[in-house]
This record gives sequence, structure tokens and C-alpha cells, in this order.
Amino acid sequence: MDHLSLRKLSIIIIIALSAIAFIHGYSSIRVTEQVDEIQQSWSAFRSQNNEKARLVNSLYQVLGYGGMIHNFKNYILRKDFAHFVKIERSMGAAQAVVKQYIALGTSPTEKLVLSDIQSTLDNYQQAIILIRESLTAKNTSIEIDSLVRVNDELALRGLRLLQGEIITQHPYFEDKTNKPVLASALYAEFGYGGMVHSFKNYILRRDIKYKKNALNSINNIEGLINKYKQLNPTISEQTALEDILSVLNKYKNNIDIIDQGIEQDLSPEEIDSQVKINDTYALRGLKTIEQDIIYQIERKSDLLGILIQDVYNREQQNAFIVITSTIFIAFFIYWVFTTKVISPVTNISRVMLKMSQGEINVPIYPQKIHSENDQTELGRMHSSLQIFKDNEIKRQIAEEKIIRLALTDPLTGLANRNKFESGINDMVALAKREEKFIALLALDLDKFKPINDEYGHAAGDLILKAVANNLLLIFRETDLVARLGGDEFSVVLYAPDNVDNIKKTLQRVIALIPTSVPYGRDQLSVGVSIGVALHPHSANFDLDVLMNNADTALYQAKEGGRNTYRIFDEQ
Repeated sequence: MDHLSLRKLSIIIIIALSAIAFIHGYSSIRVTEQVDEIQQSWSAFRSQNNEKARLVNSLYQVLGYGGMIHNFKNYILRKDFAHFVKIERSMGAAQAVVKQYIALGTSPTEKLVLSDIQSTLDNYQQAIILIRESLTAKNTSIEIDSLVRVNDELALRGLRLLQGEIITQHPYFEDKTNKPVLASALYAEFGYGGMVHSFKNYILRRDIKYKKNALNSINNIEGLINKYKQLNPTISEQTALEDILSVLNKYKNNIDIIDQGIEQDLSPEEIDSQVKINDTYALRGLKTIEQDIIYQIERKSDLLGILIQDVYNREQQNAFIVITSTIFIAFFIYWVFTTKVISPVTNISRVMLKMSQGEINVPIYPQKIHSENDQTELGRMHSSLQIFKDNEIKRQIAEEKIIRLALTDPLTGLANRNKFESGINDMVALAKREEKFIALLALDLDKFKPINDEYGHAAGDLILKAVANNLLLIFRETDLVARLGGDEFSVVLYAPDNVDNIKKTLQRVIALIPTSVPYGRDQLSVGVSIGVALHPHSANFDLDVLMNNADTALYQAKEGGRNTYRIFDEQ
């Protein structure tokens, strides 16, 4: 290679670029094949992976509001044979859904919970027989309910576990900003184990816990409807939501009527006749929302298919363009080398050599100097450029590594003590100029050491990472969140509006930190004690004093029962 002329090298480059063009063209063809595979895979994903989520939602529908449990309770209260027919229809649908779910392939956990759900359905089937016998004997609703009481905990737990399995595989279903997720949650809150279930049980059993459960479900439904309204619903969805809300308000108002009926010692049948509600509009509203969502999903599906086809067509065009343009570029480079490169090579080599020696600001545009020493110039050009590139890369990597090690906690990614001390000094200086105050929070995890001792450092590290992530969610970008060591964290709040806002933030921290962290089969959680010290802009800053004040408040919080906070008071 050292003895090749530039003209010969140009020919070699043309051959090499032609080979690259061929490879690139082949790659483009392969991409089009892969796009086709993606389209097929996506179609399979639609038909298979979301099927379980649809079936779980179907279970909530047939078992809940307007379904099995709704008509089961109405059958006891109203003794109308029409409700018996609806119960039988709903239970048949539920058993069909269970069979479909099993046919999709199930994990051991899913098999167990489906068995529990089927067992509960069998218990309700036996209960229906007992209801019919009791009606023949002209028993009261209270007597019938006592006779046919079914424990729903296994089935409700099973439904929750099925939802958990789906969320684990598809995090999409955990996002409450998606319409299908909110629609599924509405069915769950309305029906089995939800509002109508507790509402009917309160009439029959007069237990205050059912009233509380019903009101809690109503509040949850109102929250879900408000979230749905924020997602740009269609006109039909808006109408459906208003219908649902109207029926929901009737249920909410009728709870007071139930209370009055209980005080007057009315029978469940008499109370039920006073609080009878036409559920048609709410059921129609839920169905409308479901149909609109299906329509929107189908539209997005069609659009995605069009987009994929467009990508396929564009890739074919790109393959042709890349091949032809690469050949053109190859001939252009040949022309450049023969007319423009030979004469300035010597000067370029000299410039590259100086750059490799550290003279980065050397002008890179050469004079038109001709040289006959073609062989050595190309070698020096390559080596000088490579040396410069290597040196620059090594320097950048080294600088980034030093900065990262010096300022970041390697476990949590939070600021370490060095970054904390420099950051708080900067924040104090800025706060003084802007006449603001700052707040220093000293956080210490409660019950962390027992977890670390019992489960090991891996569990402890998992807790620390979860705590760090939660802290980053709570605090602003203008605040400084740091881990000082062990289970000790520190936060600097810059320019909070007032002490009340600080307290609200502290309450959010105390509420969020205990969130359970899965570890093996266990759920691990810790509490947090917080000490707060305030630094007004007019005061002299002493970091040691401010940290001691925050630590003093922290010890007071721990003595006050842990999982709480205290604000340092010099008095």
C-alpha cells in the first residue's frame, strides 16, 4: 500500500464504495422484509397478547353491574323470575370467558385464580337453587340472604391477580391516562366487589361497612369519569359519561334513603322499593364508551397498517436512491482525488501532524502546494488523524468518568456529598441575591436496617433505588436531592413559597416512600423520618450549623414515633 499512487488508491476507493453501495442496497431490501415481518408480528400481537385483558374486562362486565351479582341481589330483594333468567345468562357467559382464558394458555398462578373464580361461580349456582326453594317457602329477603351468603374474596382476589399478571406483561394497562384502562376500571368499580355490590348488601345486611364501601366506589367512579373527560372524549362519549354520572348521583343520594329506612326498621324489600333505580342509561353509557374505544383502536390499527406500508414503499425508493447516489459519489471522489487532492496533500499532512501534537487551532485548509511524495503523505495523514482521534476520545472519556465519580452516588444516581456541598453553597448564594429562603431536609429511612439484615444488601439496595426514584418524582428540578451515605438522604428545597407548602411536600414524601417494593415473594417497605431546617436569605450561612439543625429536627421526628417530620425551631 505504501507504493501505490493516489490514482490507484482512487480506483480502490471506487471499488470499495461500490461494494458498500451493494451492501447498503441489500440491507435496504432486508429492511423492507423486516417491516413486513413487523406488520405480521403486530397483527399477531393484537389478536393474542391483548386477548387476556379483554377477557378479564368481560368477567367484570358479566359478573358485575347489570350482570350476575347485580341480578343475584335483585332476585333476593324483588323475587322476580326475570332476574333469575339474567343470572343464568350471566353465569353462563362468565364460565365461557373462563374457558376461553384457559384456552389461551395459563401460568400456574392464573390456573389457581381461575379455579377460585370457577369455584365461586359454582357456589352461586348452588345459591340460586336455594333461593328458588326459599321463595317457594315464602322466606324473607333477610332469611334468603343469610342462607345463600357466598364468600367473594377468592374470586375478587383472583380478578385482581389476573389484572396484575396482565399489567406485568403489558405496562400499558397500568397507565390511567388511556381510555381503555379507564373504561375497564369503571366496570370494576361499578360492579362485582364495587358500588352496586356494596349498595345491595347494605340494603340486605344493614352493615355500615357496605355503606362505606359503596361511597368509596362512588368517589372512585367520579374520579375516573373526571380523568376520562380530560382525554378529549367524543360527543357520544361525553353523552355516555353524563348518563353514567346521572345514575351514579341517584345511587349516591339513595344511600341517605337507605339510612332512613334502617332507622324506621323497614324491611329490605320496602327499602329497595324506595331506592329502585333505572340502570338502563348507565349500562348503555358504559357500552357506548366501550364501542367508541373499539372503533378508535380499529382506526389506529388501520392507520398503523398504512404507515407501515408507506415505510415499505419508501424503503424501496431509498434502496434505489442509495445505490445510484453512492455510485455517483464514488466517481465524484475519483475526480476530487485526481484534480484537488494531490497538490495539497503535503500541507494537509503537516497540519494533521501538528494537530496530533496538540496544536488544535491549526488551519486545516491547505495551500495549493504540489508534492511528488504521494506514498508517505497518505500514511502520515492517516496516522496523524487516527492519533488525534484516539487522544481526543480518551480525554473525553476520562473527563466524563472523573466528573461522574466525583459528583454522583453510584447506586442511586443521585448527587453525592461532594455535589451536595457545592450545590447547596450555590443555592444559598442565589437565594441571597434573589432574597429567597431555602429549606434543608434530612431524611432517614425507618425500618431499613432490619430489611438489610434479614434480606441482605441486594434488598437494601433495591429499597434505596426505589426511594431515590420516588424522591426524584416528588421534588422539582430546581431542588437538590442527594444521598449522603447508608440510608441517609438530604434534599435542598430552593425558594419554597411558604412553610405550609413545605409541609405538603413532606406529607407527600411520607405517603410515597412506604410504597411496597417487590422482592422475591415478599413486599418490602420502609418509612421515613424527616428533619427540616430553614435558612432565610438574610442569615449568615454555615453548612455545619444548618445540617446540625436539620439532624436535631430529624431526631425529634424519630422520637415522635417515626414516619413523620419535624421542623427545627430555635426557640
